[in-house]
Amino acid sequence: FLMAIVSSAAGTYMIWTRDKPGDLSQDLGVTFNAILIVLCSLMAYRHAVKRNFQAHQEWALRLFLAVSGTWLFRVGLFFWLTIHQGPVGFDPKSFSGPFLSILRFAQSLLPLIILEICFAAKRSKQKLLTFCASLAVIISCAVIGIGITSASLGLWLPRIGS
Repeated sequence: FLMAIVSSAAGTYMIWTRDKPGDLSQDLGVTFNAILIVLCSLMAYRHAVKRNFQAHQEWALRLFLAVSGTWLFRVGLFFWLTIHQGPVGFDPKSFSGPFLSILRFAQSLLPLIILEICFAAKRSKQKLLTFCASLAVIISCAVIGIGITSASLGLWLPRIGS
């Protein structure tokens, strides 16, 4: 709880005070993610203290996804680069453009939307909603798997042993 708040504050401070690639929309996207982390952390803590473990679990899952935002940005970026075989929708030199601006918000919002669909499917027991939730999770896993493989081959594995 405390580390989520401290690291979100530190990350937000770095985004707004350091020279880095990207543009204002990306800075706003990262700040939005930090706000979600703090909100989810506070809500998870609040429900744990009240011993409302079902609500705590749901907020803890939201927190996990929000905290994973930066990693999901990288994985999403490498998925995009893989399917397009290069940078499309952004300038790789300035690291700015519409795709990156959208991805900075999608890194937080898409996983949370999918999680909310899963929660709704669990509560309703409607077969169509359960199917849609399952399909969203399967597609997400495929996208993440491609992104991880691409990032591993392009970023991480070449640096091992160098």
